Formats: sequence, C-alpha cells, structure tokens
Amino acid sequence: MNAAEAVAAFTVPLCTFGMVVAIVYLIARARQRRNELRADVQMKLIEKFGSSTEFVHFLESPAGREFLHQPLKDTRTKVIGGITTGTVLTLMGLGFVGLAIAFQEPGNLVPAFILIALGAGFFVSSILSMRMSKQLSSDLTQPQS
Repeated sequence: MNAAEAVAAFTVPLCTFGMVVAIVYLIARARQRRNELRADVQMKLIEKFGSSTEFVHFLESPAGREFLHQPLKDTRTKVIGGITTGTVLTLMGLGFVGLAIAFQEPGNLVPAFILIALGAGFFVSSILSMRMSKQLSSDLTQPQS
C-alpha cells in the first residue's frame, strides 16, 4: 500500500463520519430553532392577555384548546412517522433474510438483523410515544382539583 492509498483509507471514513455528524447537527439545530420560534410565538400570545381571567377564557375557547393540543398533534405525526420508518426498516431486513436464504449468503444476515432491530426499535419508540401522548392528553382534559 503506497502513501496515497493510506491517506485515502484514513480520510474517506473520517470524512464520512464528519458528514454524518454535520447532518445530525444541522437537523438538531433546525428542530431547536423551530421549537424556539414556537415558544416565542406562544409567549407573545400569553403576554397579550391583561389578566389571568382573560387567559382562562381564551384557554376554554376552541382556539385555546387548539393552542394547548398543538404539541399532541405534533406527537401523533411523529408516531406515524416512526411506524412508517419501522415498517420500512423491518421489511428491508426481511428482504435481506430472504436474500441470505435464497442465495445461501450468510453475510446478508448481519445487515438483516441490524435492520430488523432498528425497525423494532422504531415500533417500540412509537408505541411508547403514543402511550405517553394519551396520558398527557388525559391529564390535560381532566380538571385539576
């Protein structure tokens, strides 16, 4: 192996890892910024009310209920996305199992089990998110004593 191949063997995986880290960072930063903007809009809306009774009347109105339940709708969208991702990953894993069996290639079992495990993880995450969302929804709708 000459020097150019050694440099390429070192830099390609390093650059790939760096790209993945950069993408994850940018996605997390965009999500954080979106949440900051949403919180800012909500705080400005709350500040517009002169007294707590006006705010309570707003929360009892249909628009106020929509204001309170917006995070729950976002959670439902994420649950559906998790179920979709879990389904796709699990089916891809099963496809790799099929390839391993059909072509007698045991090397295909490694990505198969990784994909099936990731799919199962997305399913479990979606189920937990759905249960937590239902619990939060019931806590919001029950009157506090």
